[in-house]
Amino acid sequence: MILQDIKGGRIRTSIPKLLIKWRGNILEFNMYVMSNFIVVDKKEKIKITTNRWTINFSQKTTVLLPIIELLRADKIDNSILIEDPRELITNKGRETKRLAILIEDLENNSIGCVLFGDMVDQILPYLEGERVEPQIVIAQCFKLSRWIEKTSVQSHFEYSKLRINPDLEEVRDFRNSFYHQ
Repeated sequence: MILQDIKGGRIRTSIPKLLIKWRGNILEFNMYVMSNFIVVDKKEKIKITTNRWTINFSQKTTVLLPIIELLRADKIDNSILIEDPRELITNKGRETKRLAILIEDLENNSIGCVLFGDMVDQILPYLEGERVEPQIVIAQCFKLSRWIEKTSVQSHFEYSKLRINPDLEEVRDFRNSFYHQ
């Protein structure tokens, strides 16, 4: 498989046969954000690309999808969706908070998102304020779930991270593209 970056550079990609979860899931003409892969010098006699490196997927490779691709997913494991926001729930004998919100991208694709614990306290001040501009939220390490044919994402108590209006170049570019729609 050949992947092309945003600047037009191409690199060969290898997915071992044992990594069945990626078979047929990376589709032509779609955009993905990938991490935790291995880059090696391919040392091949027949050049498929001008790049001498190849990307090898591993068990820890992560591929992030745009919202529309999450909503179109055929199969999701460990399906749990929590509907009632701001309600106290119990997790392993301790009470915690949960909040259901809606995340939307520039193409007006939206997906439900459930936040747990400290993340509820982290985002509430931004939701309760009287700001008119949209909040830019980066949700990292969230779990995809489906219940009654409805797809959503939810935070994990230990691994998920939430960044709200972070001062990053990508966020500034995104905000500018939003205002110039």
